[in-house]
Formats: sequence, structure tokens, C-alpha cells
Amino acid sequence: MASSGSWKPLLLAALESNAHLKNSTYFQLATMASNGRPSNRTVVFRGFQEGTDKIQINTDTRTNKIEEIRHCPFGEICWYFADSWEQFRIGGRIEIIDGSSTDPAKLMNILTLLWWTSIRCIDGGARICCDIAESMGVSFGIVVG
Repeated sequence: MASSGSWKPLLLAALESNAHLKNSTYFQLATMASNGRPSNRTVVFRGFQEGTDKIQINTDTRTNKIEEIRHCPFGEICWYFADSWEQFRIGGRIEIIDGSSTDPAKLMNILTLLWWTSIRCIDGGARICCDIAESMGVSFGIVVG
């Protein structure tokens, strides 16, 4: 597997050159179910954890992927950019970060991610997003490349 020093700048360039495509922030995340079968789904890129190469996504804690990640904390993403014909496959350990984290930096990361996500997707700002997130038990996954 390539180090982040080689793939992150390439991925950022692909994101920038394909930014005009609505689906450029969608990628597939594959995990392993407890029965040993692979499970794949489309998720939305929410940025990198500040100062790292950790890719961030949001998810609801009620989804199967949370159970699968707890069973086997490794996964792989596959990201294809149709206009530029670029594909990225990045594998690594997946970390679930939620409100039960005792790490202040991780908790701040959750709040920052909620804030920026809410500005883009929910009219009314972060308060509404935080209320929704709390009621749904939203968890935040970080895929470590």
C-alpha cells in the first residue's frame, strides 16, 4: 500500500478537478460482516481530519456498518472519478468516534464536522444538525489510510 505522502495529494487534485460533479464526493466503503462476507455501500466524503490523512464520513449508529466495523475494524474504500478516469483504493483501520469518546481532540473534531456539515446540508445551522444527530445517535467514522 502506498503511503499517504503519495496518495493524498493525488486524491485532493482529483477532488478539485472533479468538483463540478455532484457525485465526486461519493465513494464506496467495504467492510466485513460477522458472517465473513464482504459488505459494500456508498458514503459521502466529509473531509480529512485536520492535520492528518484520515478520511471522514458521517453515519448513523443504527446502520449495519457500525456492527461490522466493531466486529472487524478494517475496511477499504474505492473512489472513482468518471471524468478523469481516476480510481483510488485505500485500505486501513476504521475508527468509530462518537460522543462517548474521552479524547478532547476527537470530540472537537465531531463538533467541527457537525458544524460544517450542517451549514452545507441543513437550513438553520448547527443547532438543528446537532439535535438531529443526538436523536439519531450519529457516529463518525474515520478511515485511516
